[in-house]
Amino acid sequence: MKAVVIYEPSFGSTPAVARAIALGVDRSVKATLLPASEADRSILDDADLLVVGSHSQCWGTARAGNRGGTVRHVTDALQAADVGLAAWSQPGMQEWLSSLGQVQISAAAFDTRTKGYGIFTVRIAKTICRDLRRHGMTLIVPPASFLVDETGHFVPGETLRAEAWGANLGGALRTRRAAV
Repeated sequence: MKAVVIYEPSFGSTPAVARAIALGVDRSVKATLLPASEADRSILDDADLLVVGSHSQCWGTARAGNRGGTVRHVTDALQAADVGLAAWSQPGMQEWLSSLGQVQISAAAFDTRTKGYGIFTVRIAKTICRDLRRHGMTLIVPPASFLVDETGHFVPGETLRAEAWGANLGGALRTRRAAV
């Protein structure tokens, strides 16, 4: 079995969570990790599970129309997170999801966000789940949010929680496949 973890590469916290999730999944299912800017539809050809993650951007996933303004405001944060500005000029999660068409595969979604009330901290994983279902995918676990503080650093314990969530995903996929 094979899992693919695709993430929005724009902030350091989302790639770090994606790496932790892939590490957890890899305990029971071979996991491939890629930023959305480097993924194409063919990566799913022999996959059994797709895991998708992003941070929220203007109350949605990052997309071409809202990346440019963000670059002007987060240059220092990007440099601090060791993420180059090139990540903002390449296609991201929204473009990648839009290009998929129908895909019959198991799926899961995650996001990174600051802790707070939903009206202020959008849980974009729910929106990603809707998009995944629209493309014909079957969600095998509820979406997950992993928390960062206002400076973009993880709340203590979140990377371990992300790895455990990934391990749960791998186990859920194995259980699902055994039942078929």
